[in-house]
Amino acid sequence: MRKLKYLLFILMFANISVFAQKIEFDHAYFFNTDGSFLWELYYGMSNDQLIYQHYEGDNYMAEFRINILLSGRDGFMLQDSIMVRDIRSVTDNTLRDLIGQKRYDLPAGSYTLRLEYEDFSSKNVKTEEKTFTLINSDSNIELGDLQLARVLEKSEKESIFNKYGFYVVPNPEAVYATNQMDIYICHSYKVLYDQDDDSKYSIKYKILDAAKMPIRKELQNITVENKQNIYFTYFGTSLSGFPSGVYYVVVEIYKDQYLHQTKEKKFYIYNYEMPLDATIVFTEDELFELSEFATMTDMQVDEAVKMAKIVAHDTEKQLFDRLTNVKGKQRALYRFWQMRDIDTTTRLNETLVDFNRRIKYANRHFSTKNEDDGWNTDRGRVLIKYGFPDDKDINRVSMENRAWEEWHYTRYEGGAYFYFVERMGYNDYQLVHSTVTGEPYNPDWFDQYVPTDDKTKSPYELESEKKSK
Repeated sequence: MRKLKYLLFILMFANISVFAQKIEFDHAYFFNTDGSFLWELYYGMSNDQLIYQHYEGDNYMAEFRINILLSGRDGFMLQDSIMVRDIRSVTDNTLRDLIGQKRYDLPAGSYTLRLEYEDFSSKNVKTEEKTFTLINSDSNIELGDLQLARVLEKSEKESIFNKYGFYVVPNPEAVYATNQMDIYICHSYKVLYDQDDDSKYSIKYKILDAAKMPIRKELQNITVENKQNIYFTYFGTSLSGFPSGVYYVVVEIYKDQYLHQTKEKKFYIYNYEMPLDATIVFTEDELFELSEFATMTDMQVDEAVKMAKIVAHDTEKQLFDRLTNVKGKQRALYRFWQMRDIDTTTRLNETLVDFNRRIKYANRHFSTKNEDDGWNTDRGRVLIKYGFPDDKDINRVSMENRAWEEWHYTRYEGGAYFYFVERMGYNDYQLVHSTVTGEPYNPDWFDQYVPTDDKTKSPYELESEKKSK
């Protein structure tokens, strides 16, 4: 296949998403001595993704809930929820991550995990589904899952992050930035003693770059005792000398000199002082697998396609409509945004970054009672397609008139205007007129929609009045 030269831009490594309120999930299992598994679910979200509402005094509060549904093939069912509240003062602009976890003891088996994220301020609800399997093999030695951590230290204090005598703060985002450049990888492994087996075992840790080339190694020897044992161990190293990019941590178990088992975990570095400084050669397949699109779920792909259609050409829309499987849609999204990258010599796809910024703004400011996703409203669509207006005239609701907005763009068609009227409920603005070709055109929009007399009332307003009487 033809080789393509690209700088490995940060957008491909960070779990940057087209979803404005982005919460990251991860999970890992550890062995229990009774043959069951300690399974942990991790979540992480930056507080700048939340919408804060007035709480009391000078304080504002954001809150969200994570609903957990775990089901097994044998009829096993577990339901739980996590409620998260964050309170900040009006002068507090500190950026911080909200990180937490839940743990459960689970029997061996295959599971389907369904997560529902519900934001109480924006009314946004996002779902995510994944499957995993917990198996006890007959192998003499076996690795558990790998957990990425931000902090790992010996401690006996009471905390949800304490296990096996260690305080372990997870890193579900899998991103290590300049202010947090120490990485920790912890895991369990199980040893089943066999008196006829005199093999020597060892664990090797590797850090690989995006091209899967090793850049750091460490070896740990294992002493196999005369009984079955469950072990918890970890590996830590500084990433301060690593440039921004995609990396992998690999854990290998060797039986004598032969590789017995291996597990790997992808992570990302955003080093402000060391941006990507080398051009790496990748095939298009490799670039796709490193992108955010390759790991999107069915629901995420469908939503990403709907968003992309806002700025897509007719032929591109037709292509999206013809695609029926997830992989095909993932590939189409990857190529769609690659074609719009205005500068392939930089580490960022500036077009997609700006697109995501518009999505985030729309979801934060334009979501309504009838539409959780602000990007899917009229104002959201116009913002995403045409960008932020050069001028905006906001007219508040009065006794005589509905609230309405005028957006002015100097860069389209010699000066373009969009007019929105709040007709369907609070913050639910409809596009009623525009001077842009292809958009709704109605020069009588003001008289038809702005006055609050019965002739201009929407079905929603009439129904609301009826219920209030």
